[in-house]
Amino acid sequence: MKRRKLGSGFAVAVVAAVTLVAGMSSGQPDALGAKQKDAAGQLYVLNAQSGELDRRQGGVFRLVVREPNADVVSFTDRPRRRAGHLKLASFVRRWGRLGFKQDPPNAALVIADAPNSRDVLVVEVSKPKLRSDGVAFTAKVLKGSATGALHRFRSRTDRRVAASFEEMSLFIDPSGAEYFVAFDLKGVQNYFVNANFDGFVLQFDGGGSGAATTSGRVPRVKASGPSEFMMSTNRGFRIAPPGFPGSPGAPIDAAISLGVIPSGSSIDGRIQWTGASGTVTVYRGGYEYTEPIPGGTARDYFFSWPID
Repeated sequence: MKRRKLGSGFAVAVVAAVTLVAGMSSGQPDALGAKQKDAAGQLYVLNAQSGELDRRQGGVFRLVVREPNADVVSFTDRPRRRAGHLKLASFVRRWGRLGFKQDPPNAALVIADAPNSRDVLVVEVSKPKLRSDGVAFTAKVLKGSATGALHRFRSRTDRRVAASFEEMSLFIDPSGAEYFVAFDLKGVQNYFVNANFDGFVLQFDGGGSGAATTSGRVPRVKASGPSEFMMSTNRGFRIAPPGFPGSPGAPIDAAISLGVIPSGSSIDGRIQWTGASGTVTVYRGGYEYTEPIPGGTARDYFFSWPID
């Protein structure tokens, strides 16, 4: 097969594919700097002249991407359409800062000239290593259909592809990456309300574009005095000083941080708090968003914390 530079028709076809996958129109690229925010609707795309899959054990492979383009292209669909790029070496160096070390992203390997039955493979990629001829990943073949920003590949996903191949693209979906939510709370009290003791209660929205779940990482909790902390499955938590009917414990200050995996362009939900004030900070890599929590006794305070 005669090889050709990816700057020609193949690159145009890849951009068209990204437009279809992300549901967006292309815009004027702007460079991704150190403060670039990573949206849940974003895709990273790495184009290369060739590649190979070296089978290891238990559905795990080494994916070698040879003669890649110098830049990794990014496309963002939510909450605003945007395109950008950064150098491949920078992308690999920032792997941990992007949240991929803790939560390896899913990716669609798309082979340009392969038969339709063997041209798309969805994998989890991790541990990128720069090589003299490109970059190598650890790749684990995923069971089930493609989800998230890769859902457009769902009907095209194959069970296997060739061990070596020519022109290819790797579409990397960061939407499952973990964000961190940190609370700095002052004056959390515990009152007997509606037959229950309530302190500071947070519940993530179970549906809609801002749905989110906790990541399974053990929360970090530090309180100024005796406290009761309880996770609510994977949807939120409650913290309060110990209380008994007629004799609630003394108010506490508390610092709480936990990992959250959003499914949209914001993290939504509601807070009930008793007496608490302070701040909440949402962050990952170079992105940070801080929101004040006003003092006072209130119920059903609804929030929407943007992640881009």
